[in-house]
Amino acid sequence: MTVTQILTSNLADVGEALFNLLDRNKSRWGVLDVWYGDQTLYPQVPAIAVDPVATDRILAGSGLGGNTENSFGVYIYIYHGTLEDYQKSRRECDRMAANVEGCLHDNLQLDGLIIHGFVTKLESGQAERGSMLGVTRLTWEGLSKTLLGA
Repeated sequence: MTVTQILTSNLADVGEALFNLLDRNKSRWGVLDVWYGDQTLYPQVPAIAVDPVATDRILAGSGLGGNTENSFGVYIYIYHGTLEDYQKSRRECDRMAANVEGCLHDNLQLDGLIIHGFVTKLESGQAERGSMLGVTRLTWEGLSKTLLGA
């Protein structure tokens, strides 16, 4: 018996799967909110925002009905604490980012939605979101292959 895996070509599917994965695990890291899309204001921190940003496709076969490789790009922002004690906030944010990254790497196929996906970049800094917050941005990239026109 052969099991057919249905992969997605839709960025919204990937964004929703990442959102759900992080929302299910937020209490493990002490995260209070998970948001779909980066917000202008965060009512409470620590918070995570899943921000799907890009889909790139290339033809991976010939002619109509060929396969496409779908590359997905998603930013995951982790906002942590105000900057009154920047050193403490930065350390906590970076630790939380490592835990989130580990969770993402424990589910490389997003429950069968993609071939694989993982964090390719981690950037740490600060951002104005109602007040100055420590922030770490993870760049997550994923890959699937689907039939063109399916």
